[in-house]
Amino acid sequence: MNMIESLSEQAAPVVVLCPGQQLAQARETQGHSQEYVAECLHLRVKTIELLEVDSYDQLPQPVFIQGYFRAYAKLLGLAPEPFLEQYEALKAPEKKVERILRQREREPMY
Repeated sequence: MNMIESLSEQAAPVVVLCPGQQLAQARETQGHSQEYVAECLHLRVKTIELLEVDSYDQLPQPVFIQGYFRAYAKLLGLAPEPFLEQYEALKAPEKKVERILRQREREPMY
């Protein structure tokens, strides 16, 4: 066995899970179903499914998603901050709607 073979055998691929996937894994470890989580959080099961597969584009505004992560983590007895930080790093920047303020021309006062 040469040095390259021994290094390649020892190096295991590192899999980084997204925040929703981490919550799903924790939920399964604790033996809870998606239905249980949805009922406890007063959400639809579809919302939990989308959150667990990190399909943020199919969920409401980011402020709601942050609330879902916070409540879900607390339900499982986990600190919500790591999940919120990961979500912030993953989400697309919000598009700010620019408003054009128009002022009427005032009539001169005589």
